[in-house]
Amino acid sequence: MNIVAEIIVGIILIIASFVLGGVLLPWIRREIPERRERKKRQIERRRKVLIVYDRDKKTKRRHCFWEDIWEENRGIRIRSEFRFISIADELKKLRNPALELFDNDKTDIIIVNWGAINTDPVFGSDIAQQFFEHYSPDMREWMKKGGIIVIEAQLASWGAIQKPFESFTKCFEGSEVEVIEELWEIGEEVSINEKCQQHPILKKLSDEDLKLREGGVYEKKGWFPKSIARPTIQSINEIARHKRKVYTGWFKNHSSDWEPLILSKRNGKPVMLCRPVQGDSEVGACVLTTMFIASSEFVKLIGNFIDLPDEMRKYNRGEKTSNLV
Repeated sequence: MNIVAEIIVGIILIIASFVLGGVLLPWIRREIPERRERKKRQIERRRKVLIVYDRDKKTKRRHCFWEDIWEENRGIRIRSEFRFISIADELKKLRNPALELFDNDKTDIIIVNWGAINTDPVFGSDIAQQFFEHYSPDMREWMKKGGIIVIEAQLASWGAIQKPFESFTKCFEGSEVEVIEELWEIGEEVSINEKCQQHPILKKLSDEDLKLREGGVYEKKGWFPKSIARPTIQSINEIARHKRKVYTGWFKNHSSDWEPLILSKRNGKPVMLCRPVQGDSEVGACVLTTMFIASSEFVKLIGNFIDLPDEMRKYNRGEKTSNLV
């Protein structure tokens, strides 16, 4: 009986191998290339994000919390590719950063780190601000082809300053924004503007998603390099008392082409403005803020920025955007 049973089992295994081979092998041969192709398409769809910071050397620049966002959030890494650039350092090497920044094949989204264009000569931020102002026509054309630019808080001694924002409003005829230029107007509570809830930047966001969490990266990391962190410098000395912050200052006035998306809970004034930029077939956007987005670890909001190139087209479809060019 044992011999008969072994023969039967052997026959079954032989038949099964032929059947499975006839089914599985073609499936494997088909599925592996398809998976490779899907992975390739997924990589190609990853948004190319270029972060502008002060300097390439960490010991010579203010901290870039976007590096922490990239390292600690797998979902962000899957959907995007982060690159970093110092405009001052590139120009020192006689390279033109515009070739990276304003090429739609290379860059989908530009994010300007906090203070990176606040005109501070110590960090080369004066050079970076002048660069954006000079290249505003190129920046505008890049946005008309679907480019998205996001500006974090630009400040001096922890007070918002006007000049950096004018580098972007000059891209659009008749466009204006005005920030309050007073020191220490720092806040940590913001809310979504209910009138703009359908905007793609606010997609699936609630006020709870815009709250600082205890023990966040804003507390763990040094904001300034130790090489210049001297207590005799007022703005450096005060950082220890003001690490908990979501924004510094707000926009007290803006022209009607800007949508006020996120507001200070203190006074209802906007701390984030967005302006769509209509091109022939694409829609870009310029997002101005007085916020510290990365240090606040607003990951859902950052995810919406990454999706914005596609979402802006849907949002503006059928709307009158002839005045938003």
